[in-house]
Amino acid sequence: MNKTSAKLILSHSQVSEMVMKLYKLTPSVIRDLPSYDDQNFHLSVTEGGDYILKIINIEDSKNPALIQVQTHAMTILHQNGLPVQTVLPTTTGQLMSLEDIESFPMMEHPELSVLQRDEFKWSMSNVPMLEEYIYLMDGDPIQEVMKSVIQGYKTSVVPARASFHLGINHGDLNDLNVLVQPDENDGYKISGILDFGGMSSGHCVYDLAITIMYLMIEHPKPIEVGGPVLAGWESVLPLNKAERHTLYLLVLSRFCQSLVYARYSVLLQPENEEYLMITSKRGFYILRHLWELGQTQVERVWFQSADQYCDRK
Repeated sequence: MNKTSAKLILSHSQVSEMVMKLYKLTPSVIRDLPSYDDQNFHLSVTEGGDYILKIINIEDSKNPALIQVQTHAMTILHQNGLPVQTVLPTTTGQLMSLEDIESFPMMEHPELSVLQRDEFKWSMSNVPMLEEYIYLMDGDPIQEVMKSVIQGYKTSVVPARASFHLGINHGDLNDLNVLVQPDENDGYKISGILDFGGMSSGHCVYDLAITIMYLMIEHPKPIEVGGPVLAGWESVLPLNKAERHTLYLLVLSRFCQSLVYARYSVLLQPENEEYLMITSKRGFYILRHLWELGQTQVERVWFQSADQYCDRK
């Protein structure tokens, strides 16, 4: 079975039965949450409290070590004061449980092979692989911009990667995975960081580029996002010369990845199109706008804004 059919579709009665069996909790309200490859639920239980239940897809369930790493990372971050979720053990003390479930699989798309699905990763290091999927943009003028970004990535980013800082990346710090709530200063503070399924060991600057890209989607003036995010990042880990010079291309590369992947995913899950195309609603416009402004202009805005923000602090 490939990942086009690996997402499970459980009924609410199946969810209720599973939660009773594993946690001795009785769901009073079960609400479906959108997702790519897994099935997620928001549960309110009669015993009191609210929980998120994640039904991991069949393929990822074959690699329990991957899930254990995610759980361990969340635990360490929580213990160090970061607002991340914690895992509720089962009644037998397990942090996860492998169950045999009869489910309705997602519709397969016969034209997309197993190899294609397995190769299509979110990792920034695989940006050149997007060339194989550019055909999904046939007829759209943005295709030429994407081709230029991919070429820029190969000629400017790839040779510079040896100089990038290395670390553990979250991999998907987007607007749906970072929760905020009002603070006492009429602003907002981060109240939750979700979805550690994209974790990887790699180049730290990729997480910065990913965060800037997704926050642009929500901002009325997208180009202004880079400065404050960059200032916060550099207060902990200053960028080196190579990272500063490639940040613009990395942000554009993530736009390309997200937009192509969304169009690809809709072929696999047409019934989930509204969620899958969230980024695309403004993403095409922002990508083109950043490309037309050019690297020099965009970097000037980001770096000058970051410097001014630090001066105010």
